[in-house]
Amino acid sequence: MDGHARARDFYAILDIQRDAGADAIKRGYKKMALRWHPDKRTPDMDPTEADQTFQNVREAFEVLSDPQLRKIYDKYGENGVAMSKSAAGFIDPELFLML
Repeated sequence: MDGHARARDFYAILDIQRDAGADAIKRGYKKMALRWHPDKRTPDMDPTEADQTFQNVREAFEVLSDPQLRKIYDKYGENGVAMSKSAAGFIDPELFLML
């Protein structure tokens, strides 16, 4: 491993296609949230892994259910989303023109 975190595929996390509409995103979120929710955890699940997976499901839904964040994610990946969130109101004009 090269020390870099592996990029997460939010579509795979929610088990949906890249062209999924809002309803499919909600269904994917509900399905995966029910599977990984702490209250639904089975004794054979690793609690740390289950918590991390549930967090990934929540983050994937947060991004993919927001049309603007989804566009940024589709074009620039997680780093683009992180940069747009950390800008807290500041939008890079170059990035804005690319949307």
